[in-house]
Order: sequence, then C-alpha cells, then structure tokens
Amino acid sequence: MTMRILVVEDDRKDLEAFREKLVNAGYDVEWATTGEDALQFVCLNPIDGAVVDLVLKDAKYGGMRFIRECRKKGFYFPVLVVTDRNIESTRDEVNRLYGTSPFDYVEDYLEKRRGRGSDYLWEMCDRLRNMITPLQFFDFPPYRFDRREKQFYRDGKPFDLKPRDGRVLEYLINHRRIVSHKEIYELEHKDHYVDDTELENLSDQQKWEDHKKMQSKQRNLVQQRIGKLRKKLDPDAKLNLIHEEQGEGYRFRRPPLQPRPMSGKDTLVVGQYQLQVDNCDLIVLGDDARVIELTPLECQILEVLMRRAGVMTSRVLVHERVYGLENTTPLTKVDEYLLTLRDKVNSGKPGPIKYQDDTGYYWFSCS
Repeated sequence: MTMRILVVEDDRKDLEAFREKLVNAGYDVEWATTGEDALQFVCLNPIDGAVVDLVLKDAKYGGMRFIRECRKKGFYFPVLVVTDRNIESTRDEVNRLYGTSPFDYVEDYLEKRRGRGSDYLWEMCDRLRNMITPLQFFDFPPYRFDRREKQFYRDGKPFDLKPRDGRVLEYLINHRRIVSHKEIYELEHKDHYVDDTELENLSDQQKWEDHKKMQSKQRNLVQQRIGKLRKKLDPDAKLNLIHEEQGEGYRFRRPPLQPRPMSGKDTLVVGQYQLQVDNCDLIVLGDDARVIELTPLECQILEVLMRRAGVMTSRVLVHERVYGLENTTPLTKVDEYLLTLRDKVNSGKPGPIKYQDDTGYYWFSCS
C-alpha cells in the first residue's frame, strides 16, 4: 500500500523539490502552504507522515502551531521538521515562545542545506523512511527491541523484564503517541478504569467522591509501574525514555543518535567474522581464513554495521553514528566509503556486507 505524506511548505521551489523526490521514492504526496490548510486536510484525511517547515510566511498557523494543534486533536502521525535556520537557534526561539521544545512533538528534524545538492533530499527520504517503515528491530542505544520475538536487549545481551513491564514498554514503543493512563492500566488489570468523562457525568456527590478515590488509586498504580520501568531502563536518569505529557499520559521518546566512541579494547564477533577494534583488523575464520586490514574510518563504519547485524541500516544512520549530527560530510562520500568497504570485505564475491540497490540501505549478514 502506498503511504501518504503531507508536505507543509510555503517556498515553491522547496515544495516542488520535496514533492518530486518523495513521488520518485514511491510516496503519495499531498501538500499545503499554510498551517491552516494543512490542519484542515489532516482533519479530513488520514496520512502516514508529514514533512513540515517550521517557518511559514503569511500564515496564521506556522509549522510549530500546526504540529501542536494536530497533537491536541489526537493526530499522532510521524513528523519530520525541516527548517532554513540553525537547529539550536530554532530550538531556543520556540522554547522562548511556547515554553517547550518543538522536538518534544516530532520524531526527527533536518536543517536545509541546499549547498549539498541532492544529498539533502536523499537525507530527507532516508529519515522519513526510518520514521514510518515498521522494522523488526527498534534501536534506542544501548537498548534494542525485537518486535517479532518480543525480546529486549541491552548492549547486545538479552535484557530480562517482568512480563507486565515488557507489555507496557512494548505498547509505548509501538504506539508513537501519548498513551493514556487508562490504556496502561488496562494492559494488566481487568477492572474498569475511571476516566474524567465518567466523573463529569456524576451528579451524586458521594458517588463522585468514591469514583475520584478509585481513579486516584488506579492512576497511582500506573505511575508506580512507569516509575519502576524507568528505573530499570535508565537507573541514572540520563535517557528520559518514557516522558510524562502534562498529566495526559506517557510517550516513549527514543534519544537522538550520538556517535559511539571507539573503545580501545573491543572485539565484535558476528558468525565467522571478528572485528578487532583496537588494531582495526577484521579476522575471517573458516575455509576462507584471512585477516583484512582496515583504516580507522572503515573500522568505525564496519563497527556500526556489525552492531546492527541483520538490520538494514541507512547511510544517514551510518553518517550520524560515525561523524555526529552536526557534521557536514556529504552522504555521497559515505556511500563511497561503504561501497569501498563492501568490496574490501566481500573480496569480489557474495559476502557479509549487503546493499539494496538505489535505496542507500546496507546491512551485515553471514547468511
């Protein structure tokens, strides 16, 4: 089924460039030049995701207000923000105007960098695909969730959660929106949850007080469950994975990807392949035993692929893990490095580094 993407952009050249690139990538594209028109479209039509410019000229609703209004009305499609401005200055300005970060409401963001040619549009498609394509694995370093097997991992090792904790975390991950207290409570309790609507309809004071006490008790149980889950996942309170949304419920927020520092005493093993990070050697065991010498950059790129063995990895993600979010190295260069690394490791025959034609996606597999 073709996925429908709404582009909210008032610059005609950018709008046409976005539309052409997304159509060629196989999306059904709709567009609006003001936040008002975009909101009206969303209220009447289902969409799978949106690309939104934060600054819309001659519009009552800018991009940020459009996103906020959608969230208020209960529309929780993935949003990729694009902006001409520096990301940090945009974050500070919106914080000052709204008292909250725009990135509390969106899945990802992208700074327009027209000087990098088609790289910027490729990056938009890569990020959008990562947001709306359901994958078997959901990565939020140092954790990974295998959707098919319903198994959580920490630093590559199975991470044991009690069944009810696992159900809550899985529900939060799979529902990319605010999950209400009622939903979380009913995951593990069979009794009826008292919500605010029910309280509003009670005219008897004693019944209202009894129901209010019951609601308070049920909400406290949910808060305790979330508190324990937070402590298990993030004992140092650094990741803020499960975010409370102004008393309305909870939302899972994957932390932004950060470049992983190379560890000096680390050996990664995937099948018959052993990557010795300290001296940048890839050891191949078996009938085709050999040692492949890598450059430090090749070693970093291969480490990213091997740590995500079996999972398709976009060149955007490789770029973020190796260079960091603020680096401007063109994606075409990353492609060159990946293809050179594939040829070196595969030695001109089918090998562990695979590439899906014309998509910018790579993966490491021994099968």
